Amino acid sequence: MSAIAWIAVAVLLLAVFFFFKSRKFRGFILLTAFAALLGMLFGPPSYVVHTDYTTTLRDDASGTEYHYAWAINKLAPTNAKFARVGLYNPSTKEFRRFDDELAKRANLTFVSPTGASWLLHIWWWIFPATYLAFFLQRKYGGLSNIGGILYFPRRNRLCQEQLANAREYGTVWAYEKALKFCESYRWPPRKLVEILHKERQAIFQTYRQRIQTLERLYRNAGSTLQQRDASAYQRYGKLYLIANFMHLISRQLEQRETQQAAGLALDIQVLEGWYSYAGPDNELTKYDSLSSLERAKLAECEQRWGALGITAVTLHEATEKYASERTSFAAIRQQLTKVESAQGFVSEQVSQFLAFVEQLLQGTLTEQQQLGVRQLAHSYFIQRLFQEVSDRSQDHVFHRSFSKQLRHTLATIMSAYFPEESKGTHGLALFSDAPLANLEQQQLQFHLLPVGRLTTGAPTIEATVFYQVNKQQIWRAGLRQPQLPNNFKASTDAFGHIAATAMLRDTFSTRQNQPAPSRQSVSEQTKQDIIDELNETMKELAQGAGEDLALELINQIIAGNGSNAVLQFEAAVDSEMSTLVFESLEHAAGLLEAGLSLFGGDD
Repeated sequence: MSAIAWIAVAVLLLAVFFFFKSRKFRGFILLTAFAALLGMLFGPPSYVVHTDYTTTLRDDASGTEYHYAWAINKLAPTNAKFARVGLYNPSTKEFRRFDDELAKRANLTFVSPTGASWLLHIWWWIFPATYLAFFLQRKYGGLSNIGGILYFPRRNRLCQEQLANAREYGTVWAYEKALKFCESYRWPPRKLVEILHKERQAIFQTYRQRIQTLERLYRNAGSTLQQRDASAYQRYGKLYLIANFMHLISRQLEQRETQQAAGLALDIQVLEGWYSYAGPDNELTKYDSLSSLERAKLAECEQRWGALGITAVTLHEATEKYASERTSFAAIRQQLTKVESAQGFVSEQVSQFLAFVEQLLQGTLTEQQQLGVRQLAHSYFIQRLFQEVSDRSQDHVFHRSFSKQLRHTLATIMSAYFPEESKGTHGLALFSDAPLANLEQQQLQFHLLPVGRLTTGAPTIEATVFYQVNKQQIWRAGLRQPQLPNNFKASTDAFGHIAATAMLRDTFSTRQNQPAPSRQSVSEQTKQDIIDELNETMKELAQGAGEDLALELINQIIAGNGSNAVLQFEAAVDSEMSTLVFESLEHAAGLLEAGLSLFGGDD
């Protein structure tokens, strides 16, 4: 065997080895075979036949005429050097190749086949083109989208259907679903995508106007109520607090629109430890544990007791004397689990303790000292009872439980101000508990302030919340936990979550438990009547006589129905009339800011 044959065998064996061992080499061989197949299918013709030169063969008794022809190698240059001369039978498409001697004797002139030049020379570009196409397919997915070019009408039709569905629902989630579908194409329809973005922005603009209007109205309602009754701190304080919460929602709407995701761009922290307002300046003071906070409060009561000038007996001595002679705190704790009304039972025990203290100090107190003694004895007894009923095993898990669903609860409350987003079976809440990029470094800090204990030993709390943007405090608020039954029971891990949810909902949620208003439920006549009424209202506002609308909104807000009132105005008209509605509300809010006396006169 010659050296060339050995080299050929070695190359073949290496090729077989790498074909089974190397995935890339195997892909290269398969691509080469695919390119060769393309060349065979689309390259130059197989034969160039001379119809003017014919002959017959002696060994063919049928007398069939054969044509002189050239056999073309499709994967080689199209010229005489790579072509072969022979005879071609047109009836059977058989080609009989001449040997070298007969080819020289035939002396047949080579004629290039007719056809596109790039197909006649496919041999030099079909292989690199196939390799390049495969590379682009792997890197960019281009080949899979080449077929999509042929289906632009279908793409446009499907995207138009998505646009129609989004307009039918008229919600953010519907437009974002349509945008996601349209932008999934390699070449998305630009005009449709622009329309979807523009109409989605219009919905967010409507939502921002709603929240900004609610913020102004709640803030002005709080100011008006404060002027009417300065003692109603809890009522107007909550109105101010809700106005601040509207400001927070407004900022979250901006982030929600920018990032196109249903999360919260908000860092929510529940600070470790327990807090209490203490000292002459009533500053927020941190304590590492509930027991240390309770001891500090007992010590404060004893200090104030001494400041009253009472030397006959200390608070600690009076309490221990009462526990030994009357009722011990251990006995009180046991009875708390049996009585029907724990609050009444505790009040009765406090009264007995106060009577005992007054008996101990009988004849030694001035009139000024008597009131202070009762207050301090009451506080001391309650704190001492807290120590007795406290369950230390619950204290260390309370923070974890409190913050467990805090983000989800806030997202749910915020989404409740946009009920149209989640109505029906296909809706989605506008906000979720997923984190978003906090571009403005928005932060909510919760400081937990224990105010009592349940009979189970679990703490009842209030909270001070600080809202910061870019590390600057925007507002702070005090949150109160709604009253829970003294015998309320829950698992240790769930109690903090229940307390947080109840506190947030009671403070920030102004939505009533009623279905979201439907725009389709209003008849054409009702629409027209409301539009006419709004037009008249606008005229009255322009004339400075629009106090009725503002007054009604303020009354609704003070009654706790502010957000529903605004939503009902929106639901009364079609979306194209929303600008008119908000202009009316803006003018009403403007009247309040101008300082008009809306509660004068007949009211």
